[in-house]
Amino acid sequence: MEHHVFLSPHFDDAIFSCGGTIAQLVRAGHHVMILTVMGGNLPSVVPDTPIVRELHARWQAGENPIPTRQREDASAAQQLGAEIVQLGIPDCVYRMANGQALYPDEASLWGSVHPLDRLDAYADLSEAATYALKANYLYAPLGVGNHVDHQIVRRWGVELAAQQPSIVLQFYTDFPYMKDSSKINHALIDVGTTVQPRWVFLSPQELALKMDAMACYASQISTFWQNTDHMRQDVEMSFRVQKDLWGERYWARVGSNRSDMTKERASG
Repeated sequence: MEHHVFLSPHFDDAIFSCGGTIAQLVRAGHHVMILTVMGGNLPSVVPDTPIVRELHARWQAGENPIPTRQREDASAAQQLGAEIVQLGIPDCVYRMANGQALYPDEASLWGSVHPLDRLDAYADLSEAATYALKANYLYAPLGVGNHVDHQIVRRWGVELAAQQPSIVLQFYTDFPYMKDSSKINHALIDVGTTVQPRWVFLSPQELALKMDAMACYASQISTFWQNTDHMRQDVEMSFRVQKDLWGERYWARVGSNRSDMTKERASG
């Protein structure tokens, strides 16, 4: 049995991007763990910023939306049969330094990581590394869209793989940001190493399981779609490789061991 660990910056990223692969791996008898890195509760002082007010209003999950989002995450993972570990690091919109929000508005989420944003101060990160370092295959976000938390988790994935050379590291193509090909190209440049695409082809059943898991994130649907039906239509279109065939794309570093994990196949 192989051990596959997916690093998810936020509560929905791994399943939005890799839900079909996770379903396929679990159905094949492999162990799958999702590490939700920025899965912590609200800090004792919540920054009163435009982005926090906007997100809380959009999510419609009360003044403290984190318990709702944690439950959604757990339900989605259970839908696919994956184990889930939620770390105690708060989302970037809640992180502060010297009494100031590090990411106070929408624009700040998509730029450079703040120099005072030091995640190594969180004990959860070092504890979670013990899970990740036991993986045969480790999946990190490619960082399509350049969200600061995706950049941070991508960097952490590279660091983990460097500590354990036997780990096969692959970058997943962040959905829904991957719909903009220019953002994919930008992320590939940022990776800083030569990578090649690998596909996991999905059966209709695996695609359906992915969409059912995505539907568990009720608070997040309105961010990208009009409703759940619109989400399903978008997923079917965005992940279609050809007629009656869907796939999720990964990027493996050239020359990495066993980089052929994602073989071009469709399971039944």
